Amino acid sequence: MSEALVIFKSINDSAEQEKLLQRLLQSKECITLKDKYDRLIILKAVTTNGTSLTCEFSEEAAMNLPGTELFMGSFQFGGDKYIFETRPVAHGKEVIVSLLNLFHLQKRLNYRYVLPSDYPAAFALSFVNETACQVHCRLLDLSTEGCAVEVTHDALSCNLEDEIKAFVHLGDREPILVQGLIKNIRLKSDNSLVLGVKFNHMAAASEDKIVSSITDLQREVYFRKAA
Repeated sequence: MSEALVIFKSINDSAEQEKLLQRLLQSKECITLKDKYDRLIILKAVTTNGTSLTCEFSEEAAMNLPGTELFMGSFQFGGDKYIFETRPVAHGKEVIVSLLNLFHLQKRLNYRYVLPSDYPAAFALSFVNETACQVHCRLLDLSTEGCAVEVTHDALSCNLEDEIKAFVHLGDREPILVQGLIKNIRLKSDNSLVLGVKFNHMAAASEDKIVSSITDLQREVYFRKAA
């Protein structure tokens, strides 16, 4: 069975965020902060005003946190994980953590992530019915079950149930090898078609790469929009 994708749900409602922070305090779970150098800080939440947390260092030594550095924060309880951005400010052993761009990470099976139109994503066909080819398509959406791609009429001649092998390209990440069947063909314009591809014989390594790549991509896109 395919692994569930991690989907980012933004938490913008102030009442929902305050309720969540109160639950965090009650759970007594720690908060983890990580900077761009992958340095980790573990904090214990003490109080909240609904938009920020007053925390204490869980270790003996306090750190200098002037509020200028951007950290990625995370916490989890009850099987749910949350991430946020913050610029923590330390006063002695006390740390004020304001939650910026808070997200709930949810796992969903068979979820197709629609790629942003300005994101460099491609689907490079290498074989169609065991015939070698080099056809670059635009990747429209992606899941561990399959994808949708756009291709020009003159670039590829194909039929339903054709077997394909291809590489999925997401930004500058390592290409992901996939194979499957063309299950749907529809006309998008006078010059292009949209192909629905269902993956089969998905290697565990490729499936893991799809899951991790989409998770990273969502984080990158959401925080880029919020910047």
